[in-house]
Amino acid sequence: CVTDPAAPECANYVYPAANATADIKNLCTMMSYMPVCTVQASCDSAKLSTGICQPFSILADSCTHDMPGMGGCKNFVSLCNTTGSVVNQCKDVDMIDNLPTTMATYGLIKDICTEMAMDGCENCVGTGKTMKTCGDLLTVYSDLCMQMPDMSQCKAWQSMCLSTGNLAQSDLNGVFCEKSNSNASPIMKMFFHTGIIEYVLFKSWVPRTNGQFAGTWFAIFFFAILFEIEKTARAILEKKWQPKKDDNALLINSAFLGGSYPSFSYRDIIRGCLHGLELTCSYLLMLICMLFNVALFFAVIAGVIVGNILVGRYRNYSPRVTCCE
Repeated sequence: CVTDPAAPECANYVYPAANATADIKNLCTMMSYMPVCTVQASCDSAKLSTGICQPFSILADSCTHDMPGMGGCKNFVSLCNTTGSVVNQCKDVDMIDNLPTTMATYGLIKDICTEMAMDGCENCVGTGKTMKTCGDLLTVYSDLCMQMPDMSQCKAWQSMCLSTGNLAQSDLNGVFCEKSNSNASPIMKMFFHTGIIEYVLFKSWVPRTNGQFAGTWFAIFFFAILFEIEKTARAILEKKWQPKKDDNALLINSAFLGGSYPSFSYRDIIRGCLHGLELTCSYLLMLICMLFNVALFFAVIAGVIVGNILVGRYRNYSPRVTCCE
């Protein structure tokens, strides 16, 4: 039936699973980064062999649209792509709907990584980077699109992961379309949103459970309070360091600046360090706000409000040094 699939007796012919597995191995030995090789590895890892994980289905994914000219596809092409083929297995095969081809997947990865540097791009773009160095193309592409699903280059991924498709209805959905909280990469949304999985300042700081997110919220809240305390401490020191009206010994005259100014002292070093600390804290809080996570945004706002209530009044208060001042 492989050589003459149009023969009437071949209608119920079933291509042996062992042969299909051998053909897939042939394909993946030549090009291990093909999407079907990733599918095969994922099926093996999950110990799945039905539906889209049937060897013949995986072979069809590659030989129908992706690499029909490769040697590993010779039998499949003869069996299913020959005009007049009556083999029912070719018609009933459970392929992954809209699985992108190898070249298309790599092209989409390059476009995404050129537009925005993201985790997973480091081996795919740049000098000396090729499909081989990029590695597991389908996994890289899926991970990128799970981080930024609204990018135009992810339309193919969205089509592949449609809820009505074979992939979404299989156990591999959690590998390529929707990972669990413990494995999911934070999605970058440039608008206000809710959720708990976010990169918070560092790659390793990613809350994935409600408890971790609550801890993150309070950490940001107290950090914002400390920011207000630091600003107040600096303001108090500045007032303390202001020269007294009759303390001319600490002032120097400057013809260039046209007036009297305090001379350089250890206070300027402290002032500079406190200014740098204040600027660092303010930028860190700004970056947290730029996550556009509603809860974390209000953690910052709540922290600065509470901090200002606690210590803000001391910034404008001038304590009396003597009874006669």
